Amino acid sequence: MAKNTILPIDVENAMEQMQKIQKANADFLQSLAKGQMELVNELIEGTMKHFDSIKNAKNVQEMVELQNQYLSDSAKKITTLGKKFFDLYVSNQPKLIDILPTASVSKPVAKKPAAKPVTKKPVAKPAAKKPAAKPAAKKPVAKPAAKKPVAKPA
Repeated sequence: MAKNTILPIDVENAMEQMQKIQKANADFLQSLAKGQMELVNELIEGTMKHFDSIKNAKNVQEMVELQNQYLSDSAKKITTLGKKFFDLYVSNQPKLIDILPTASVSKPVAKKPAAKPVTKKPVAKPAAKKPAAKPAAKKPVAKPAAKKPVAKPA
């Protein structure tokens, strides 16, 4: 009779690891929030400066040039901070991996099924050809009915 074995759980160690994970996640989220606030503040300040410069534009062509410059600068800021967020995320992953416990129990290795012996399958003989079908006999064509003489009234 096989016994059900339950791995012993070290509750104190598990709680300690959970606290480390929570702290790492909190630090990561705090860094993301700080970066997001920096981005929002830069974009708001840039927008306000842009409105001031457009307000002072002398003609439509100058206004279009200012708009293009503003959009280009904003895209650069967003791209730079997006890369910064990605780098922050990537740098945070090893911290979490170091905290997470590794299983000491080896996982069972799946066995490959044994190869089936190769047997030759019987080859079916081609079916004999059927004789060509004869054309159907033609039915005689019905003749129109003969006309009956009609009696004339006297």
